[in-house]
Parts: sequence; structure tokens; C-alpha cells
Amino acid sequence: MILVLEKALYLSTEADELYESFIKYKKRSGVLKTILWPVAIFCSLWLIAPAFILYGNEPLAFLGNAYFNYYIFIPAFILPLFFSIKRAKHSKKLMINAENRLLDKEEKLGEMTAIPNTFKNTYDLEKILGYFEDGRTDTLKESINLLMKEKQEDQRHQEKMGKIDDMKEEQRRSSANIKNKLDDIEISVRNLD
Repeated sequence: MILVLEKALYLSTEADELYESFIKYKKRSGVLKTILWPVAIFCSLWLIAPAFILYGNEPLAFLGNAYFNYYIFIPAFILPLFFSIKRAKHSKKLMINAENRLLDKEEKLGEMTAIPNTFKNTYDLEKILGYFEDGRTDTLKESINLLMKEKQEDQRHQEKMGKIDDMKEEQRRSSANIKNKLDDIEISVRNLD
């Protein structure tokens, strides 16, 4: 049983890593970044161009001629756009590859019928495997029951902590309100004198 759990944990961990890389590649392959970088580079170079045109001297005379706009357009917009599109296509390929591998890992994990589907995530598998390795449980059923009990205790603890935080906030508001009332009373007493 430990080997099955270790294999399931391995598959779950790999699936988590593939999902993270899928998200990263999905962001990289977006249209916004593909267009945004070339536009930013083009605009920044376009702002620098007048300095060369206005302050051109003999060694830099070729920068101030009528064709300067054409010469700045090519390196400042077309080349970054080309490389951005190329990077986006490469990221899209990597994203599709990661998605296919992720689906494969999830399918293999789904084929493991010894473990219920609700516990086929990295956190639960690590906990269950830890119970076996620590000798706290001997069967999968005992491990799942212990895990459920700990989750319920954690949930109760979180609820209690939330109530305590609410009480602290209420106490803080009440003390601020009392302080304001005391300040008002003190001001009223001063006005009576």
C-alpha cells in the first residue's frame, strides 16, 4: 500500500508542477505581452529620435536625415514584434505539451482505484503516507479517518480563531468608542470650569 501511495504522491506532485508551468506558459503566450513589448521599445526609441535629429553633427548626420524614421521603425518595432511572436508561439507549444502531460498524469492518477478520488491531491497523499511511515495507522481506511478527523479539528480551530479575531476587533472598537466618550466628557468638564 505504501508503494501505491508513493506512486500516487509522485504523480500528484508532478501534476502540480505541470499545472504551474502550464499557467506560466499560458501567460507568456498571451497577445498582450506579444504586442506590449514591441510597442514599448518603439515608443521609447521614438522619444529618443528627436535628440539625434536636432543635435546631429557631422559624425551623426546620417541620423538626422529624412529616412531616419524608416531606419528607427525597423529595429524598434518590427524586430521586437518578430521575436515576441516567435516567443509566444514557442510558449504556446510548451503550454500544449505541459497540458498534455498534465492530462496524462491526472489520467494515471485516476486509474489508481485503491485511493478515493477526493484524496488524490498532494496534501492529502503526503499526510496519508506520513501516517503509514510514522506507524500511526496500518490501513488506508484508518489513515483516511485520521486525516478527516484532523481536517475537522483544523476547521474548528480556524473557526475559533476567526471568532477570537472578531472579538478582538469588537473589543478594539468598543475601547475606541469608550475613549472618545471619555474625551467628550473631559471636554465638557473643562467647559464647565
